[in-house]
Amino acid sequence: MPVPIDDHLGRLPLHAVSVGDGPPLIVLHGYLQSSWAWRHNLDDFARRFQSHALCTPGFGWSAKPIGADYRLATQARRILAWMDRMDITQSHLVGSSLGGALALQVAAVAPQRVLSVALVNPAGPGWYPMASLSRLQHTLWSPLIRHLPGVSWGLRMGLRHIAYGDMPIDDEYMRHFLGPLQSPGGPEAALAVAMHFSADMEQLSRRTPGILCPLLMIRGNRDQVMPESAFRRIIDRLRQPQIVVMEGCGHCPMEEDPVRFNEVLWGFWSRIEAL
Repeated sequence: MPVPIDDHLGRLPLHAVSVGDGPPLIVLHGYLQSSWAWRHNLDDFARRFQSHALCTPGFGWSAKPIGADYRLATQARRILAWMDRMDITQSHLVGSSLGGALALQVAAVAPQRVLSVALVNPAGPGWYPMASLSRLQHTLWSPLIRHLPGVSWGLRMGLRHIAYGDMPIDDEYMRHFLGPLQSPGGPEAALAVAMHFSADMEQLSRRTPGILCPLLMIRGNRDQVMPESAFRRIIDRLRQPQIVVMEGCGHCPMEEDPVRFNEVLWGFWSRIEAL
């Protein structure tokens, strides 16, 4: 359901899939993804939580205004504005990849609003080819990305051989993955996020030592998207995070092995309740 927030560009509708009752839980997807990334998890989470799979601004079915500021700090302010509109005072956060970095940013700037943070192969400081290439960003890139025949094929191969373990990347998956990305403003938002990615990660790393809420970090041992060095750098700057390695999983264990992934999170939340 789209909920508009006030933004420097005007009213900005943000889309979320919301189910369940109980303490709030917000799950944040990764780069180029949408709320659909949590399709195997949301109903399970709803057994105990008021669960919201939010499409971050510029992605999924949320607004994608061309020329918007998509830096991490701005995105965090938008998440907090959305929480205000939803009357969510405090929430548990789960973030995958770039969504993990966004969850940390929210916890860093508004610690009183965050009950716990679970990070899934979170983005962190390091070298990423897409971020480096985006520094050469040109206005012609976005129509090329939208219409070049080899782009969807290249994304499919990248997802199959780099991001995921043994999960099949079939036509249905690509339809859900590419649909929001190819909508108006989608390629431009993706390039804008990538262009500021390295600077955002470095700035975030300087803020993370102040995060004191319970923390869980999940890494797929077959992840080839986020460097393990970046994962370790995040660990070094956090206060005693719990660390779980999911064997046989790649970049998105919530999709690849949702039953085991959900069990890991339930264990984390149960320990928080026992404190």
